[in-house]
Amino acid sequence: MTEFKRKVEAIVRERGGIVGPLQAWQVSGDALTWWDEQQLGPRPTATEIEAAVPYVPLFSPEKWTRKHFTPMQISALQSLELALAQAAKSLGPNMSALKAWLTGMLVASADPTPRTFDAPPCSYEQAAGEAVAELQ
Repeated sequence: MTEFKRKVEAIVRERGGIVGPLQAWQVSGDALTWWDEQQLGPRPTATEIEAAVPYVPLFSPEKWTRKHFTPMQISALQSLELALAQAAKSLGPNMSALKAWLTGMLVASADPTPRTFDAPPCSYEQAAGEAVAELQ
């Protein structure tokens, strides 16, 4: 999604419009191609769009973690970490970084207030692949 579209969405939300299905506006690239003035008021000017502050969705720590990893993936990462420890092998950089990130999310879950979080340092596939390669 472009920054332009995020800014138009912010204006739409401010005016009580819908962002999603059945919306009364349309953006194509960096152009506002359709705007229903009856529902949303006057078409925003380029200056208003430039000044708009994009909407940033907030997540609880649990929802943010679920957005990136399934429970099965987290369980698999824990199993891989245990297997590496039992084989007296160290965690690689991806596994170490992801373990630190997940630990941070666990600590953050003490306060479930929705907020923003950093993206995970790597994907499940990268971390698991690194661990499996080390175990072979």
